[in-house]
Amino acid sequence: TKPPFNYVKLNTNASVRNGKAFGGGILRSHEGTLIAAFYKEFGEFDVLEADGLSLLMVSNSVFSERLATC
Repeated sequence: TKPPFNYVKLNTNASVRNGKAFGGGILRSHEGTLIAAFYKEFGEFDVLEADGLSLLMVSNSVFSERLATC
């Protein structure tokens, strides 16, 4: 579902296969427009760590982007 007006929505997902963790996600505007998407191979982590790394990765990216536009 779309987020409320002037909000964005972040969806992340992570998985582990053969001992290797992967994560990714998408960021969408309140109109449903894609703002950003990402995917990363994290290495040897469990799925909860990979989920956390996915969130950390996107928050660092958004924070860096925000600083670049100030």
